[in-house]
Amino acid sequence: MPLLDSQVAVAKKMFDVNLFGLVAVTQAFAPLLIASKGTIVNIGSIAEKFPLPWQGYYNASKAAVNLLSDQLRIELSPFNVKVVNVVTGSVLTKFMENLAKPPRLPPNSLYSPAKQEVEDVMIGELAFKNAMNVEIYAEEVAKN
Repeated sequence: MPLLDSQVAVAKKMFDVNLFGLVAVTQAFAPLLIASKGTIVNIGSIAEKFPLPWQGYYNASKAAVNLLSDQLRIELSPFNVKVVNVVTGSVLTKFMENLAKPPRLPPNSLYSPAKQEVEDVMIGELAFKNAMNVEIYAEEVAKN
């Protein structure tokens, strides 16, 4: 959703999942990670480096994941815990199918003259054309 049309409450939920959830899981597993000298693997996005239009909060949340991964790498290095941020492109998941409803511009949007083009980007129409199969993606991430 364009930032000018977005709801801050929705953005807060996105940050809760993409960023604060990541911290909560890391805190919960820190004793085991330190004991095993394990590795944290965070799933980032190309959007953290190359922001996609009409996805400002998603882009920002993934940029925050990138920075948070760097911070965890610094803080956990004395304990020999590695931190990896996987910069991911388009992957064929059921993300759009799992939405309650597809994203649509509000009727009063400043972007209404380009409604179809904006909504095509918002629903991933362009991104999923060259997306990677989710099973192959998972295998590659686990292998490396």
